[in-house]
Amino acid sequence: MTFEADAVAQPMEEGAPEAGALDEVARRRVDLVGIAKARSVGGQGRGRGAAARAYERLHHAAGGEARQEPAVLAPDDPVSHLVAQIRDEAHRFAITYYRKLHGDKLVASGLDDVPGVGPARKVALLKHFGSLARVRQASVEELAACPKIDRRTAQAVHDHLHGPRPTRPRE
Repeated sequence: MTFEADAVAQPMEEGAPEAGALDEVARRRVDLVGIAKARSVGGQGRGRGAAARAYERLHHAAGGEARQEPAVLAPDDPVSHLVAQIRDEAHRFAITYYRKLHGDKLVASGLDDVPGVGPARKVALLKHFGSLARVRQASVEELAACPKIDRRTAQAVHDHLHGPRPTRPRE
């Protein structure tokens, strides 16, 4: 494989946005190299244990058209180590970006700021009711029927999700 002096390496993770990028690459007729891990020289099977050796495969698409056979690098080849580092960095970058975009949504819920509700009670409520929407619909009595939730915590959850209950003025 030969590359021009102004060629740029762009690590890309597999996925839908990348598919569009690959279409653009094909349209512009740009050379592209893909990295894949194989557990055997022929790419067949997936060995296990100490005997399993990962061979790196380089797939080259010249001008947007894939070549038939990938270049296979032996596990002890120094180029294989470099290619593995490039692949690992692309994965790290993609995972970090994904967590930055979606991280708060994956772990945050409307129960996070309820006094007396920690991770165990939050999980218990969500398991018992199935969703935060159903927790919101539940009465104080229904909340108190959930495992790990006492009457006082049920009232705190209900007040947090619906606002505090109005107090009657004293006569």
